[in-house]
Amino acid sequence: MNRKTKTGFTLIELLVVVLIIGILAAIALPQYQKAVEKARVAEAITILKEMDKARQLCALEKGLENCWGGNLFENSLYVPPAELLDWDTCIDTAPCFRINNWEFWSDDFLYAGRIKNGEIISVLEISTVYLDGTTHPLQCSDWSDENYCSSIGM
Repeated sequence: MNRKTKTGFTLIELLVVVLIIGILAAIALPQYQKAVEKARVAEAITILKEMDKARQLCALEKGLENCWGGNLFENSLYVPPAELLDWDTCIDTAPCFRINNWEFWSDDFLYAGRIKNGEIISVLEISTVYLDGTTHPLQCSDWSDENYCSSIGM
């Protein structure tokens, strides 16, 4: 008597595999999104530091009062990595530029605002030199109730 052997997976085995894959995806996806956001924050910080160095160089050449606000873009050698936007396009102040849902602008501080759904939810601030010579370290401020700064570890 010849019996055929059955090969393949049962429905239960397939459901267990799908369940395991679902659990792994549920764990991995938030970690992936957090890593992507931290990379965007690192890029924003790099741009802020470049702007700050440009302000310092501009201040040495033309005086700090000539390198404040929009004058930073006009009087320094700093070339924004995106096109400068006008007042109507910027969410908070002008001139500014946008990259990867970040808006960058300058007044007494240098700012990078995180944009979500057309609103700024948080702001990174930096300025290593003020008109009075004091300094201000990099910090993050939540402008909404999303706890964005704590979610990125700042």
